[in-house]
Amino acid sequence: MSTAELACEAHFLFTYQRNETGRFIVKLPFKENLSQLGNCRSVALKRCLMLEKRLIRNPELQTQYVSFIREYESLGHCREVAESEDEPNQQMYNLPHHAVLRPSSSSTKCRVVFDASAKSSPLELSLNDVLQIGPVVQNDLYHDSLRLRFRTFRVAFTADISKMYRQILAAPSDRRILRIFWREKPSLPLRVLE
Repeated sequence: MSTAELACEAHFLFTYQRNETGRFIVKLPFKENLSQLGNCRSVALKRCLMLEKRLIRNPELQTQYVSFIREYESLGHCREVAESEDEPNQQMYNLPHHAVLRPSSSSTKCRVVFDASAKSSPLELSLNDVLQIGPVVQNDLYHDSLRLRFRTFRVAFTADISKMYRQILAAPSDRRILRIFWREKPSLPLRVLE
């Protein structure tokens, strides 16, 4: 592993926790001072309003997108917050989000993408820019050792873990960096989810 990958791994080992159900709670591995993170609020708001127009033009996509966000909330993967209750001078970050259509997919035709590479200006850093990059922990699917392991045993199990990345919780202190704007239709007030 590179020095940067080792630092990211060490960050995880020294900061992770487990909750009462056994789920991991992790702190975001910042490599930069958080003050260098740009304020993407206006960009996220603008893109949310553009997404809203796109969804109005495509009712099927709107139904799928609304369903995704409702499920996201009902599973406890996000919650509504009141910006008026934010502490002054605390760094926040709003993620723009959009739909990626995959008509050929058998399970999810609409995938919601949270854009952590969005910048508010060319001089500011995005969320991705200030996060450490950890080592690749999954084997390459086409690697010879993986194919050889399939020949070792009589039976092989494979799995597709539903919502795999959402099984890991963000530390409460980092959730303010993972906010989105949302409303189901223009007649409703704009909400902030984190």
